[in-house]
Amino acid sequence: MLYLECAWIVLLVRAMKHLVWFLLMNLHNRTGSGRFIFALVFLLIFLGSRIAVPFQLIPDTALGIWPLSGIYLALAIALNFKSWPIIFVFNVLAFLYSAGELADPATITIAGICSIFQAGMGAWLVKRLAFYPGLLTSIRQIIGFFVVSAVLPSVMPASVWTFWLYHIQVIELSRAWPFFFLFWLSTCSSIAVFTPLSFLILERKNTVWKRRTFSITIPLLVLLSIVFSCNWYIQTKEQERLQRQIEEQAAGIKNNLQNVFNQQMDVLGLYKTMLIQQQPVTDTFFQSFLQSSRVRYPAIESIRSFKAQRQNNEIVYRDGEVSIVNAGLNAVGLSDLASGNEIFRIENGVIKAFLPNIASGPGSCNCLQSIVAGEFSVEELVHQAIMAAQARETSVTLQKANSFIYQSSQSRKALNLKHLSYAELFSLARDVVLLTVTPDDEALNARYYWFFWILMAGSLFLTGFVSLGLLVLTGNTETVREQVDKRTEDLALINRRLKASEQQFRNLVQAQSAIVWRVDPVSLRFMFVSDEAEVMLGYPVQSWLDDPLFWQSHIHEDDRERAIAYCLEKTRQRVDHDFEYRMVAVDGRVVWLRDFVNLIIEENELKEMVGFMIDVTRQKETEEQLRLAAITFDCLQSVMITDQKARILQVNQAFTEITGYSKEDVIGKRPSLLKSGKHDEHFYNRLWQQLTTVGRFEGEIWNKRKDDRIYPEWKTITAVKNPKGETTHYVSVGTDITEKKNAESKIYNMAFYDPLTALPNRRLLLDRFEQELTVARRHKQYGAVIFFDLDYFKLLNDSLGHHVGDELLVQVANRLISVIRDEDTPARLGGDEFVVLLHANWSSLAAAADQVFVIAEKIRQALNKTFQLGVHEHSISSSMGIALFPDSQEHPEAILQQADTAMYRSKESGRNAVNFFHPSMQEKADLRLKLEKDLRTAYENDQFVLYFQPQFDIHQNIFGVEALIRWRRGDQFLSPDSFIPVAEESSCIEFIGHWVLHAACKQMQDWRILGFQLPRMSINVSLRQFKQHNFVEQLRQILLDYAVEPRHIGIELTESAINEDMNSAVSKIAALKKLGVAVAIDDFGMGYSSLARLKQLPIDEIKIDKSFVADILIDPNDTVVVNAIIGIGKNLGLRTIAEGVESKEQLEVLKKQGCQAFQGYYFSKPLEPENLANRFLSHNLTRQPTINS
Repeated sequence: MLYLECAWIVLLVRAMKHLVWFLLMNLHNRTGSGRFIFALVFLLIFLGSRIAVPFQLIPDTALGIWPLSGIYLALAIALNFKSWPIIFVFNVLAFLYSAGELADPATITIAGICSIFQAGMGAWLVKRLAFYPGLLTSIRQIIGFFVVSAVLPSVMPASVWTFWLYHIQVIELSRAWPFFFLFWLSTCSSIAVFTPLSFLILERKNTVWKRRTFSITIPLLVLLSIVFSCNWYIQTKEQERLQRQIEEQAAGIKNNLQNVFNQQMDVLGLYKTMLIQQQPVTDTFFQSFLQSSRVRYPAIESIRSFKAQRQNNEIVYRDGEVSIVNAGLNAVGLSDLASGNEIFRIENGVIKAFLPNIASGPGSCNCLQSIVAGEFSVEELVHQAIMAAQARETSVTLQKANSFIYQSSQSRKALNLKHLSYAELFSLARDVVLLTVTPDDEALNARYYWFFWILMAGSLFLTGFVSLGLLVLTGNTETVREQVDKRTEDLALINRRLKASEQQFRNLVQAQSAIVWRVDPVSLRFMFVSDEAEVMLGYPVQSWLDDPLFWQSHIHEDDRERAIAYCLEKTRQRVDHDFEYRMVAVDGRVVWLRDFVNLIIEENELKEMVGFMIDVTRQKETEEQLRLAAITFDCLQSVMITDQKARILQVNQAFTEITGYSKEDVIGKRPSLLKSGKHDEHFYNRLWQQLTTVGRFEGEIWNKRKDDRIYPEWKTITAVKNPKGETTHYVSVGTDITEKKNAESKIYNMAFYDPLTALPNRRLLLDRFEQELTVARRHKQYGAVIFFDLDYFKLLNDSLGHHVGDELLVQVANRLISVIRDEDTPARLGGDEFVVLLHANWSSLAAAADQVFVIAEKIRQALNKTFQLGVHEHSISSSMGIALFPDSQEHPEAILQQADTAMYRSKESGRNAVNFFHPSMQEKADLRLKLEKDLRTAYENDQFVLYFQPQFDIHQNIFGVEALIRWRRGDQFLSPDSFIPVAEESSCIEFIGHWVLHAACKQMQDWRILGFQLPRMSINVSLRQFKQHNFVEQLRQILLDYAVEPRHIGIELTESAINEDMNSAVSKIAALKKLGVAVAIDDFGMGYSSLARLKQLPIDEIKIDKSFVADILIDPNDTVVVNAIIGIGKNLGLRTIAEGVESKEQLEVLKKQGCQAFQGYYFSKPLEPENLANRFLSHNLTRQPTINS
């Protein structure tokens, strides 16, 4: 490497020596203007290097042209090998100044050699093939010059430069070909643009090049300014877009990182909560808890509990053999923990959290009892945050106080030449951390739009095309000018020598297809106009000669001011000139003219003005048509043009993008190469018949891309005819409608399929059911429908989460599809309810019943197999009901209802069973409907009464009653168990619940009037009643109506009423508390409430269900459950009431476990209001017992 750098320095010194010598010699030998031109060339070289080098090193930048190649070629042609040191030195200076970290000796040397080779080889070929010295006026000269100086010599430098940039990892292999193509194209475009511009400076002594200065320089400079400005603006916007994406990813990573950390802390807090409970946490339970937590939260490295122990008259905190000091906590930290503060440490890529457990309550020491410590891996936290933010391609670092907490590894060197990154300070583990997010080059390249490559290629082609076009146009002009000059000179010579030959000259002029004229320079009056003026514009020649303002008045009004001003200015400057404008013909036509003006100056005095006008209307129209055709052809739709024999002549860029075929792939071939095979010969015959008869085809066609993918296309094919009516070409315009088709398919699936399992939904099932019933009746065949749901599915959902439940439903659907026949229809109605519609292909009901039962058993056995749900294994059963058709019912909905009824028969018989619908089931449903009707009648006839069961405190003093409804049906009093379930499933529970509220408050009012003061009455409220949006307002109004204080009323809710809508339940309970009404959870332990949910509820009491109390003396599990419920109530500050206390032994056990209130037959059965008042309230007029909590 040292040898290479030394050689490079020697080479640079020698090049600088030659450059200095060359500059001194040329500046010495040149005049003032020559020195200015010489300095201007070198300034352009330096500015071009300064602008272009950075873009050349960034392959994704939308640069439109590479200026230096054209300037270097012009220098090489003008100066031969003397230009080589100039080229090399300016390359070195430009790279040193602009290339940044890539400006190493090897790169600079290779760039210089490539530039020298390009310029030298181009100059040698140009001179060898006699294209220079030349004026580049003919098309042959221009095209030949461009091919030998640009197209051929540019291949080798582009290849070498591309390989070198790939070698030093500036570009990727996948982008090597586009970069090579753009580099080659930019070099060719540079030569087409900047070489002529350089000739305009270096060859100013040549009259032809001097006259072409403005007509070439101004359009090219304007175009280059537009190209560079547009590319710079788009690149700037693209960089801003990338920066915004990086900032969004950084925000996502930050938020996810905080959320993941909070989840780990929730686990640590849950473990701390378990330690607070009275029941000790066993090692087995802790290991199970820790293992499940690590599976769900991989960032957890360890969780420990350091308990206070006395050692040498000092309190130490240990977990087995490990001391809290070994865990990273000193005395100062212990002091903070004793104050109730949580402590966090971030060190060695680990976050350590310490949570205090301070003993509190009556008789406690109010000291630090134990410490819960957890360690979390920063790397895993960041990994989860990155995965959640979908930002795998980014580099993430975390710093705290100038030290790295975490730093991502990268797959490849990230040059990130655009310097895109984002940094932000945020709080993590109560510490300030600097988050830095940086994308690598691979990520940046993946996010770039191909639009910039298209823009780059388009701008390169446009600039080169315009430059060559300007050379051609100005070359034609100079050719015509040369001819005009020669002709004018001949005419002047003839006029001076042979005055007599003027008539011959006039005849010669009149024979030209141009308007030849001569004008008096003082009056601007036409002195001569050729007869072509009348042919071209229709005005008699005499009109031109008689009217002194003829020319000015007949110029088109839009061009008049400009044309006159230009002509006068050039005449004042004594400069020959030509210009274009429009004149209005005698018939109103607008004719474009190109007017060539020559000034006859003798003895420094303008004698006359001569010239000629040529008609360029057709040329203008052709240019406009070409411009419009180019715009139309380069549209977003694919365009294909064929000849009359359907051979492809041309395609546009959109065709290539849609089909994958390049122009070279398809030109000369037939459109049949796009055939997809989805259309038969009849379709294509009809297409050609329509083209032949109508001349146009429009419709949808399925074609095949180059990669064999089939896609739909809306195709319009038009036959192009000549004036004779013969078809000469066919033009096909197509639009890819893949997205439209996908959208239609998506809408169809959303309407007829379940989004989770992809099974048909109820709408599609009923549609197919209608068809199946029609076919079954027509052919006298029998089918069946199987209706089933999953037993205890809600328990799985609540315990493992809805995502696990969804996974189970998907697997159930897959198993269902695998065991049924192809002609059968599986469907999901919602929740865990599934239906299988069996095709009607049995000749009798008996045969159908036998076969359907076999199929149902096959489904049930398949579902009984264990399901693997992530890390969980779960077994589940199903209850099935079967209804046959066509039978007594005519409609699919009724048959589904029969199957549903049969399914509930399976549930009642113990679940995991199959039952057929039977008329007795319908009888049972009819009885249920009759019971619902009787409930409405009972409400209207005031057949409901309230009984009251007293509630006692630990001293067996009554502190309240629970209102219990009874139905007085004839001579019987029905308990709630016989009619409340039916009422809850119908709307009856709403008016029954409303009646209970009124009756209970009315009874409280009656007792108060009689002088009885009852501390509190508890009223049960159903789920449907509690869900009413105005429930709290209803209760407030009832209390006002009966003048009952809210503190004397308590509301009892079941866990299902709360779990149905947690947020709504919390807000309603808070409103009840604000009103002053106490709230209790009834039958606690029978639902699936979590401790996290329980903590959110602002309740007062929890009632232990009587099913746990009944077996508390014989079942140790019930004893543990009751003890746990009482412990939860104590820790949350809630009163616990035991229901169903029927013996003294049960009472004693409950008292020993800490239960605070009781209710049951041991104290009293539910009583009528009079009996309750006589037995209990008469002795309790004034004293209101309090419950010891």
